[in-house]
Amino acid sequence: ALMIGDLNAAENHFSQAISIDPTNGKYHLHLAQVYLGRRQFDKTRMHLLQALNLDSSLPEAYSGMSDLYARQNKISLALQQIEKAIDRTPESDRGDWVIYMRKKANLLRRDNKPDQALRILEALLPSERIHPDVMNEVALCFALMGKPQQAAKLYNQALIVLPMDVALLQGAVIWNHKANNMEVAQRHLRSMRKIDPNLPTISKLEKLFVTADH
Repeated sequence: ALMIGDLNAAENHFSQAISIDPTNGKYHLHLAQVYLGRRQFDKTRMHLLQALNLDSSLPEAYSGMSDLYARQNKISLALQQIEKAIDRTPESDRGDWVIYMRKKANLLRRDNKPDQALRILEALLPSERIHPDVMNEVALCFALMGKPQQAAKLYNQALIVLPMDVALLQGAVIWNHKANNMEVAQRHLRSMRKIDPNLPTISKLEKLFVTADH
């Protein structure tokens, strides 16, 4: 229910779960997600605190608290909480750890510290850095630092490894366009057409060059 956006149904299910097993902190954590989605911040905070009272080792609860503060534009507090989530995430949960590190980098960008955010993202493993979403986050750091050429270079290099990756090609078109590398951007766009001329993103990308021509 939560995944399809049916917050009312999700609230009912999680509330029932809590009534059956009130000692399970994760149920409070999930219910807090519902209230955060509704921007009911007081209820969100209450259930996150209940989750932590039941299990102070839950990194997800600290991450949720970070999300709550971020929604309220309390970036310093959000950073403190995501640090706690990172510190409490075991090495075996690498996927969750990467998510929390990316959240930290996003908060640092919002706090106008793109250089610090970039250092965090560049410390990830190569297989993690080449993920399209992470690539875009790194590119945003370069853009905030006034270095769109570096963002474009990042995508061009990634495509040497994964030349048929549509998401990377899309990013390469966008960032080479921002860096005024029009010929390179057009080349990447042609590559996308060769892979699948019916990709819905192609028409949107083509508009970039129509605007540039005018």
